[in-house]
Amino acid sequence: MTYFDHHLCHAASAYYTSGYHDALVITADGAGDGRSATAHTVINGVWTEISSTSLPHSPGHMYAWATRLLGYKVGRHEGKLTGLASYGDTSHVKQLGGQLLQYTTDSKSFLNPYLHDGNYISFTDKLRCLLNNEAVYPSYEAFRRLVGKYYGKNFRPEDIAAIAQIELERAVTAWVSDLVNKTGLTHVALAGGIFANVKLNQQIEAIPETKKVWIFPDMGDGGLSVGAAYLQLNSQKTISSRPLENVYLGPKFNGDQILAACKDANLHVTKQAENLAQETAKLLADGVIVGWFQGRMEFGPRALGHRSILLHPGRREMNQVINKRLNRTEFMPFAPSVLEEYKNDLFSGGGKSEHASQFMTITYDVNPEWIDRLAAVVHIDNTARPQVVYKGKETLYWSVIDEFRKLTGLPAIVNTSFNMHEEPIVCTPEDAIRSYLHGAVDVLVLGDYIVRKGSGDF
Repeated sequence: MTYFDHHLCHAASAYYTSGYHDALVITADGAGDGRSATAHTVINGVWTEISSTSLPHSPGHMYAWATRLLGYKVGRHEGKLTGLASYGDTSHVKQLGGQLLQYTTDSKSFLNPYLHDGNYISFTDKLRCLLNNEAVYPSYEAFRRLVGKYYGKNFRPEDIAAIAQIELERAVTAWVSDLVNKTGLTHVALAGGIFANVKLNQQIEAIPETKKVWIFPDMGDGGLSVGAAYLQLNSQKTISSRPLENVYLGPKFNGDQILAACKDANLHVTKQAENLAQETAKLLADGVIVGWFQGRMEFGPRALGHRSILLHPGRREMNQVINKRLNRTEFMPFAPSVLEEYKNDLFSGGGKSEHASQFMTITYDVNPEWIDRLAAVVHIDNTARPQVVYKGKETLYWSVIDEFRKLTGLPAIVNTSFNMHEEPIVCTPEDAIRSYLHGAVDVLVLGDYIVRKGSGDF
């Protein structure tokens, strides 16, 4: 059996799927094998580590503390903070920069300042002093008793989320910018749970010195197996870096399996092989919520048009409808799947992350003329997290969006993961049918079949 370092596995997953020859490869997360962040240069196939942060210092732990403080689950709900942060106000915080997370250029690593004021200082104690301009650190329990008071007055949950987001963006972009300038490498490949933060990724792309930015789609620990496999292959000198084409690596199900599952559930089935895209687009244009189940399941945390819930992007109220149906509490809007031909019409920026934009791992600013027209997918800060769909790669899914465009003038549809809250994304036809029968969607499209509860539903 062969063992590989945690962060080296993250780095390999990013580099070998980037398509870059020479690259700056950066990893950051909560922790793994005693470290929380690394940077490597890869030049002519030679790997050199140039930055490393050891525990207890960790950009991921800082963000996790804020997640825990606001009552969310660490390791699961950090994305809620990312969405909540855009609603926050930090103008009343006098000493924000570097109080919760620092990048130290001399040691090329991160520092959590709340671990370093004499004795151990907890994140919540440091945050309390930051918010109130105080020098005396109370106990953790004392802080917890006062949280309700803060939330009811000046310091709301969204303000604390904004503080954590700003501190993360400031420190990590300083790190990346410093390393790009020192190495001269302008192609940056990213992996590790920190880079699930799509707003952070947008700030990294905005660093002037970068020319290309890639984020491995399963950037969290689920992607470690991919990195380990690449490292094993690399030890045999059999691979080079190639652009990742897709993440459709899971199981697929044939028509007989789909029909058997529908029969067991006593569902009405209509085969629509000839006009499936047009029929699905018409349902979406009419406001129907569609459960879309096609081909191999996606690998990683994002639904990318194979196990997705699809709906009209122009109706902001649909966010509340879907969240209620799925028992979700979300602050970010839904993400759009967008025709590649219209990406530059809808969004500004993104030229450095064209590859990454196919995997829903980065946000872009929405152009003003589209903000109201795509209300269901635009966040309060006028950004969106798109999946850019190419005709030559996903012909059927591209055709659904294009047919929807012909009906509505909108070259995008809502794509959210096909699952109830806190459940995995559906995998099998039986999973999809179960969610359908629980009211997640109005109609199912399973392979070539449109599935309804009864022949008169639609």
